[in-house]
Amino acid sequence: MATLVKDLLDAYEALAAANSALSIAIRNQSDMPRFLPTFSGEEAGEVDAVVRSLTEIWHLEDGDELLGAGLICGNDEVVQAVDSLNEAKVAFKKAVDAIRGDDKTNSTLFSLADQQLGHDGRGDELREAMRTARIGRLDLLKCYKLIRVMPSSLESLSWTWARTHTKSEPITMEGAEKMAHQRLSGSDREAVLGILGNLAPGTQMTRLYKLPNQLRANIVWNEDGERKRKPLSISGIVVMPGDKLPKLVWRDDPGPRTDDEAALTRADSKIDREPYIRALGIHLYLEQES
Repeated sequence: MATLVKDLLDAYEALAAANSALSIAIRNQSDMPRFLPTFSGEEAGEVDAVVRSLTEIWHLEDGDELLGAGLICGNDEVVQAVDSLNEAKVAFKKAVDAIRGDDKTNSTLFSLADQQLGHDGRGDELREAMRTARIGRLDLLKCYKLIRVMPSSLESLSWTWARTHTKSEPITMEGAEKMAHQRLSGSDREAVLGILGNLAPGTQMTRLYKLPNQLRANIVWNEDGERKRKPLSISGIVVMPGDKLPKLVWRDDPGPRTDDEAALTRADSKIDREPYIRALGIHLYLEQES
C-alpha cells in the first residue's frame, strides 16, 4: 500500500502542476474572446472565474459555485496546457483506481448516476490513502473531469438541456452489502445489513435516482471541406483553438418537470417509490417475480 500511496501523491503533484500551468497560460492571454452565459459578476472578474472553473480540484465551500457553461478561445499555449492537464487527470484516476480496485462490482457501486449526484465512490482504503497523502479534501470528480476542446473549425455551438427526471439501476444483494460496507459505518452499517438479511433470496432491488437536468450541446464544424454535425454531452467551460468565437446559442435551465411531464416510465412504475433502504437509495419492486 505504501507504494500505491506514493504513486497517488506523485500523480496529485503532477495534476497540481498542470493546473498551475493552465492558470498561467489563461492569464497570459486575458483578452481572449469568451462567452460566459452563467457569469453574473463584473467584467474584470471574468478571467478569475474562468481560471477557477477550469482548475478547481478541491471541495467548494458552502455557497461557492463554478461556472456551469461557457466557451473561451485559446492560443497554442492554452490548448497545450489543457491537453497536459487532461493527461494528468487520466494518470491521477489510474492511481486512484489502483487503490480502490476498478472491478465490475465497484463500477456498479460508483455509477454514472452516482457521479451526477456528486458521489465519488471513496471507500475505506482510498479514504485512508488520501488521508495519509494529506489530500483528503480533494474533490475526486473534479480531478477526473476532462476539459473538452472543440474543433478549431467550429462553426456553431448550441446548448440545450436533457430533462431526465429519474434513473433506476438494478443492484444485487452482494452489491448492496458491499455498498453498505463501503459507505456506512458503525450502527448504521449493522442496521442496513440486518434489513438486507431479512429479504428473501432472489429479491429484486434497484437504486432509484432523481437526476438534475443535464446540459447537452449540438455542434457544427468543418472537416476536410465537409460540414459535420454532432450532439454531445457538455459541462463547464470548453476551449476552442483560435481567436474568433463561433455562432453560439444559449438556453437557460428550464427547471424541474411538472407533474404531468414527470410521468413514470413503464419500468419505473413497477418500483416502490418509498425507499427500502433510504441511506443507500435502494428500492424494491412492487411485484416480485416468483
